Order: sequence, then C-alpha cells, then structure tokens
Amino acid sequence: MALPSVRPRGCGGVEDGESQPLLKHNEDEGILPKGSVLAASVCLCKAAIGAGVLSIAARCAEVGFTFLLVALAAGGVLTVVSIRMIGEASIATGRWSFEDISDELFHPAVAVVTGLIQSANCIGAAAAYLIICGQIFQVLTGAGDELLAPFVVACGVFICLPMALARHLNFLRYVSVLSVAGLVFLVGAVAYILLRRGRDDTVSASTISHGDGRADLFVHMNCLNLVVFAYNNQFNVPQLTGELRPLGKEQVSKMANLSTVSVFVLYVAVALLGLLAFGVGDRQLDTLVLDMRPHAGSPVVAAALVMVMFSTLMCFEFHIYPIRQFLAYTVRKVRGRQAGDEALDEQIWSVSVTRWIDVVCAVGVVAFSIVIAVHLKRVRLILDFVGAFAGAYTSYVIPPLWILRLRCRQASDAAGVSPYDSASLCWAVLAIGVFLFFFGTYAAICCSEPR
Repeated sequence: MALPSVRPRGCGGVEDGESQPLLKHNEDEGILPKGSVLAASVCLCKAAIGAGVLSIAARCAEVGFTFLLVALAAGGVLTVVSIRMIGEASIATGRWSFEDISDELFHPAVAVVTGLIQSANCIGAAAAYLIICGQIFQVLTGAGDELLAPFVVACGVFICLPMALARHLNFLRYVSVLSVAGLVFLVGAVAYILLRRGRDDTVSASTISHGDGRADLFVHMNCLNLVVFAYNNQFNVPQLTGELRPLGKEQVSKMANLSTVSVFVLYVAVALLGLLAFGVGDRQLDTLVLDMRPHAGSPVVAAALVMVMFSTLMCFEFHIYPIRQFLAYTVRKVRGRQAGDEALDEQIWSVSVTRWIDVVCAVGVVAFSIVIAVHLKRVRLILDFVGAFAGAYTSYVIPPLWILRLRCRQASDAAGVSPYDSASLCWAVLAIGVFLFFFGTYAAICCSEPR
C-alpha cells in the first residue's frame, strides 16, 4: 500500500518537530539546491564521517582488514535499511524529529527515553570532536597539556557555538562539501606517507588479514561498536527527510544509498591505508592524528591535519542539532504547546520565546560538551560507548519499532508502509540492534583496554 501524501506545513526551526515549509519552485537553485537529494546526502555523509574515520585504522590493525571489511559492508546494508525506515516513519506521521515520531506512534515517555539516549550519543561524539581538535593542535604546534584545555574551550566558544545556533541543517550543506573534501585529503595524506616510507615492517599478509593476533571476542565487539558509530547519521534523517523536495520514499532511498556508499568507500580506504602505513600492535595509536605526529613537518600532512580540524568542527554541529530538538520537544511539552505554534508565541525583542529557549539550550549543550572534552582524553573509549549504547538504539532499535507500529495501524487508518519494510525484516534489524545495545555496551564499558 502506498504511503499517504503528507504536505508538511509551517515549520522551519529546531523547535518545530511537526512540519516543514514547502519550498518554492526553483528556490535556492545552485550546485546544492536546498531540499535536493544531493544536498541531504552530503549532510548525512558529513554527520557520519567524523571522529570514526580517525580511529578506524587502529581497529583494523587489531582485528584485521577482512573482519573490518565484512563489518563495514554489513553495517552499510543495515544503515540503508535503517534510513529508509526512519524516512518512511517521518513521512507517514508527518513528524520530523525522533521525539515527535515516538510521541505520535507510542507515548511521550518513549519520546523522552529516545531523546535522552540520542542526546548521550550526540554529546559524546561532539566531545570527541573537540578532543581531536586538541590533538591536532598539539601535533602541529608541539604545545603541552597546559595549553590544550584553553584551545579546546576557544574552539568551542568562538567556532562551534555560533554555528550551533543555526535553525536548519541545510545551512551546513556547502561547508559539508568542504568538510568531506578535507577528510578525502586526509586519505591522500596517509597515502603520501605510505609512498614515502613504504609499508610498515610489522605488516604482512597475515597481519593485513587477521590483525596483530591478540584480538579477543570483546575487541571484535568494540570494532563493531566503532562501525555502528562510523555510519551513525540517523539522528539527522527525520529533519533532512522533511527538507526533501519532492518529499517521498524514492528520494529517501536515494539519499540513503548515496550517503552510505560514500561513507563505506572512505572508511575502507582509510582503514587499509592506515594499516599499511602505520602497522599493527603498539605502532597504531588512538587516532590517525597521533599516528601522523612524526610527519607533521611535511606541508602535505600539516595541511591534511588542518582540514581534519575544520571537518571535525563542522561535524560537531550535526551532533548538537538533535540535542536541541530533544530539549525543544521537552520544553514544548512542559509549556503545553504544540509543534508549529511558534508564530503564536510571545515576542521578546522581536524574537519568539521559543527561539530564545532554543538559543539557551544550544549554548548549554555546547558548554557541556566543552566540559567533557576538557576532562576526557581517550577518543576511542567514547566512540565505543556511544556506538554501542546510543548508536545502536538510534539506528537499529527504535526505527523497526516505528515500522512495526505503523503496520499495526495499517488496517485501521491506511497508514501503509513499503514492501521492503516487512515484519520479518523489522524483527531481524531489531534483534541485531538489541544485541549491539546490550553486549556492545558491556564490551565498551568493561573490556576496553588502554592503549
């Protein structure tokens, strides 16, 4: 049965989870028109390609390229299915945030739990990006730990905070292109080091295939956690789905396919080149940034690190946005208001109270992420945890539950779902998500070995 035609109306900001404005024909024409599949795909790529790309080579060195390649391929397939499910649920309900969809299909309590878990995901990732910026600063300048915290705070206050106040994700579509290009340049820099130094002497056919031989079950599980995090961009899918013009399941599928294939190719290239260039065992450090420290004097490597810093700062914004949506949903419920009511809200200095609350929430979230980044040092520990606990829930637990709920409604209100979102597929994805959520979280918390 075809999906009902949903014409979103009247929403434009984070505070408005119910609907989105219809764009005028040919509005914002250009290389990346607002609402196009390409623009949405670029934003999804940027949301996924961040800190994970800097840690994937270290995991590859532990478990081997064969296992990682299979994990990335399986994760890519699951990500496409997950994005399609989220897009279908958004269109069928006419809601454009995880909280509003969960509220519509289940209960406000489910929406709050979903928002809290997703916020944990995003705040952990945002803090990891600031930590990486600090690492790059130290690698490029040779600064000591006494300058690390001031630099991280300065990045958060003067770069991340102003951009975190933007209303729409499409605002970031052009800088996202530059950001992704920066990480592609990083791949080139790793290849440059490999060509200059040659293959690391710890690398052999066996280590390429199976890693350093010391990886146990929990190391493999934490590799899966990182893969979940690597693809995790689903928190932005409802909003980007609502911005698509024309709005429909075909556009969502194209967005899912294009973004996921791009992420897969980049991660495979980084993992293999990083393994060959930096070896296995203790040769691999926490991130590629630290691996490249001995080569920081090279203009190519220095330029790549600067571009990576720019890229991670841009990725920071995509993780702040969902937290703002959750806080906006919570405040809206407390105030007893409905999504889409901003036009009727009180004005302070010609700005609605809703928007002022959104600004305050954005400032608070950025400040909290800065505090975490200043006090934590290990990036991979953060990524393992948020990938298992929050990424698995957002990507593979709640989306199939939405589709199963829509199938239950199908007979009563004709809210149909696509054939590929069959009940058996939903239950399979849900089972994988529950396994990753529980066992992955245990592995991340109890079995992460310091490097």
